[in-house]
Amino acid sequence: MTVLLGLLGKRATAIYLVTIASLAVVFGLAVDQIYALAGISARATMGQAAEFVPLSAKYLGALLLLSISIKPLTAWIKAKVMKTDPHEHHAHTDLPEDEKQKPVTDSTICTGAT
Repeated sequence: MTVLLGLLGKRATAIYLVTIASLAVVFGLAVDQIYALAGISARATMGQAAEFVPLSAKYLGALLLLSISIKPLTAWIKAKVMKTDPHEHHAHTDLPEDEKQKPVTDSTICTGAT
């Protein structure tokens, strides 16, 4: 809340919070109407979403989640084992020696003068 007040100011923060609260109520009522039109009781469906999702979709979702999680998980595990930062990028480590960036010297600095 303090961050919002600092970034947006009192008036904008009030508008922001009222908008979020109002839209939450509006979309909640819209979902209720969709349920009513479909003839579904929200009370009867709470906690029973697993019955609506086919088994093949469950397995497909699990495989998709696993496939997008492999790279971050292996980086995290390697970082824990090797005690390094998983987000650290080692630039030019895969390049041959002659393609690596050379250090900047006075003769290579562009002064803007022609």
